Amino acid sequence: MLIDHKSQSVFIHIPKNAGMTIRNCLISRNKDIISLNNLMGNRNDRGVIDITHMTLKCLHEERSDLFNIVRDYKSFAIWRDPVSRFHSAMAQFIRNYSSLDYFCLSKREYEELCCKKLDYIEEKINTKGSFDYKNIHFTPQIEFIYFRGEKVINEVFVLKDINSLLKSLEDRMNISLDCSQKIISNRSLVIKSYVPRIVINFGRMILRNTSQNFKDALKEKLNKILLVAPDSKFDFLLMEAINSRIKDLYRLDYEILSKDEIP
Repeated sequence: MLIDHKSQSVFIHIPKNAGMTIRNCLISRNKDIISLNNLMGNRNDRGVIDITHMTLKCLHEERSDLFNIVRDYKSFAIWRDPVSRFHSAMAQFIRNYSSLDYFCLSKREYEELCCKKLDYIEEKINTKGSFDYKNIHFTPQIEFIYFRGEKVINEVFVLKDINSLLKSLEDRMNISLDCSQKIISNRSLVIKSYVPRIVINFGRMILRNTSQNFKDALKEKLNKILLVAPDSKFDFLLMEAINSRIKDLYRLDYEILSKDEIP
């Protein structure tokens, strides 16, 4: 979540919806931005909470002060097609929270993992349970936009129209954003081996005070040499049975498009 008290604006970071793109863009150009991105300790039946991606229900119960800000300020969020979002979240989950090597998985193994994850999601949705912080990226998007049947977030933009969101934030916050820049799809970039990961993390520390143009050029070079977008490993469009189940479980997310006049 990003908060700008000066312009009374809030950006709700729905996981796997290009939130980091917005975060990095705003933080680098607006010194008044407050970025909430830490973990909260064990909280009742929810366990550890990732405050970066708190649903409105969780926000209302755990941080009513922040919920009031979201309700009172002008709020923005991004919507992403649930099928694309699910597969992106799967790639990140396998990378971060399993001992499996994503790049060595067969299509059958990946589909089996998807089925298990969809079973978990179905159980959570049916019981209205909370997603733990390791699975927060699978939380239905509607939980970040609606609360008790009422729409709380003022403006919701489709991922492909992210530049329209940046333009709205630019006008709202009275800052200059490069809205013509190419926005990269929300794919998780995975460093293939351990040694390059160390080198890149060390390089990030050094590059914090260098020019943005130099950073962009270096990042593009490193992406070509060391990084791979896991979304490109499988052709998700051919996984009809998996995708059909995703669409069914996240049907309320699709209804957001019909409920709201999304730009």
